[in-house]
Amino acid sequence: MHILCPASVVEMKSMLHWALHINAPTALRYPKHICPPENAAFSEPIRIGCGVMVLKTGQSDVLFVCTGGIYEETALAADILLRHSFFVDIYHLRFIKPIDEEAFIDIAAQYTAVIMIEDGAYIGGIGQYLELILKAKLPMLYTAVFAFQDIIFTQGSRTDLLQCAGITSQQIATRTKIFYEMNIKKS
Repeated sequence: MHILCPASVVEMKSMLHWALHINAPTALRYPKHICPPENAAFSEPIRIGCGVMVLKTGQSDVLFVCTGGIYEETALAADILLRHSFFVDIYHLRFIKPIDEEAFIDIAAQYTAVIMIEDGAYIGGIGQYLELILKAKLPMLYTAVFAFQDIIFTQGSRTDLLQCAGITSQQIATRTKIFYEMNIKKS
């Protein structure tokens, strides 16, 4: 079983084409939201279990890892942080299942902190799963997961729900700065 999370129109088309040519059950998970602007990384070939680096500043010790549905908020959070001279890189997972764990660990090992940002549930979600892998394989790495907590959210717009979950672009930026100052800057 493959579960993919496209971030853009180009990536959605690429993933649909890929899904039609692979001999395995495949699902695409996407939000009810307008697609963000294209990024060259979204046109890169699909490799089973691997994502793509969407932003690589060369100056960051913090990596954002996101699913396609929350990519736009993640990219806007990176822009907010950049205005404060705080650099982050962004890795778009593409796959929720399967995950090429070794490839993911190799990427994560280049950073001091990895923050998983997911527009899904924390408990049992891909963010929690990846955090457990990183804690086992890279115990000195600082990690966090920004996702929906296990509570009932009232009905609302996508923006309202992201606000309640603490994963709007501004909230991601603020939480990242707090996480950094409480963990990395102190050490």
